[in-house]
Amino acid sequence: MSTKITRSPRAGIVLVDSQALRLSQAIAAYQQGQVTWLIDELAKQGFDTLTPTHVSFLSTLDCADNYASEVARRLNLSRQAVHKTVAELSTLGYIQNVPNPIKRNSKVIQITAHGEALIAAARRLYAELDDSLCQDCAPSDIERMINLLGNQFSS
Repeated sequence: MSTKITRSPRAGIVLVDSQALRLSQAIAAYQQGQVTWLIDELAKQGFDTLTPTHVSFLSTLDCADNYASEVARRLNLSRQAVHKTVAELSTLGYIQNVPNPIKRNSKVIQITAHGEALIAAARRLYAELDDSLCQDCAPSDIERMINLLGNQFSS
């Protein structure tokens, strides 16, 4: 960790520079840029109604049955926010809500054929992004970073 020390201009409080903080900021900026790029590229392929919320939501869905409560936990959202996004994506034809045969008072979120086409297009674009990333570092470097970040706070 960097030990560069600065003082805040107003309060004179000592601020220690942190590589972890700069990494978090870089990851957030990368993710925001990546989502914007993905939405723009998908729009060129005819998927022109997506928002960052839609992309984030769809990225957490499994190909099999999905449940609103589980999606809410994964995204740290309220169930109401999940239901709102499900309604939007259902209207756009990417997912559908079907009756749950086991729990009759709940619904199952399923990806439609149109949604599968969207996900396939997004995966192809992510593969292109992999190629771009690997111009600056080796695939093993990226894999090592994925493992490091994925395991940093897991129990």
